Amino acid sequence: MDNENQIFELMTKMYAEMQKGLSDVRTEMQKGLSDVRAEMQKGLCDVRAEMQKGFKEVNDEIQFVKGTVVKIETEHGHKLGALFDGYKLNAEKLDRIEAKQKIQDEKIDIIERVVTKHDVLIKNIR
Repeated sequence: MDNENQIFELMTKMYAEMQKGLSDVRTEMQKGLSDVRAEMQKGLCDVRAEMQKGFKEVNDEIQFVKGTVVKIETEHGHKLGALFDGYKLNAEKLDRIEAKQKIQDEKIDIIERVVTKHDVLIKNIR
């Protein structure tokens, strides 16, 4: 029986060492997983902060472009208004000139008829 007791003690000792080894492995794995988790969370926070900074820069640029577009639209709107007013004035002046030209054409037609009539009278007198 002494031999059996020694075998039992040896097995008990081996079992205890295996349990301690498994516990050490478990503890080391948990620490490793915890380190990996912490590193991943830090990486995600860094990525999130960088993305938010990028989005803010893009939004700032969009606001600047919008302001520039509004300024251009306003300036060009005024310039187009002035051009339209000038075009309108030129068109009105052209209409007045055409009306005067029509009157002058009518007077010239009357004068041509009178001259033609006088030519006929002069030819008849000779």
